[in-house]
Amino acid sequence: MQQLASQSQDFATQLQARQQAMEAGIRASGSAEDRQNAWYNLAALFAAENNVAATERSLRNAIAWAPNWFKPHWSLAQLLDMTNRHAEALLEAQSAVERDGGRDPEVGETLRKLEQSRNAR
Repeated sequence: MQQLASQSQDFATQLQARQQAMEAGIRASGSAEDRQNAWYNLAALFAAENNVAATERSLRNAIAWAPNWFKPHWSLAQLLDMTNRHAEALLEAQSAVERDGGRDPEVGETLRKLEQSRNAR
């Protein structure tokens, strides 16, 4: 539904598709077997709406459901950095790198950028 919303030229279709995607995401976060994925996907929906607080809350819930999954830590690090919470961002990036185990170079690159910006201050 989110994909339809982003691709449609019709405003009414966009609005209805976004609403349906959000409703499905909220339902899934409370009942899905893989709640960490539901919360992570819900974070993406909130991010598309520029709802920083709800995005952060959803990422933290994804982490609570799957603390060893790197992806929500990595996304949270980026969000925290964008909101000028650099010390917290660095900690989350370190957590992401530890959990990723070197499989995804972009995760390590995020940590390197955060460390460089910290050293530049």
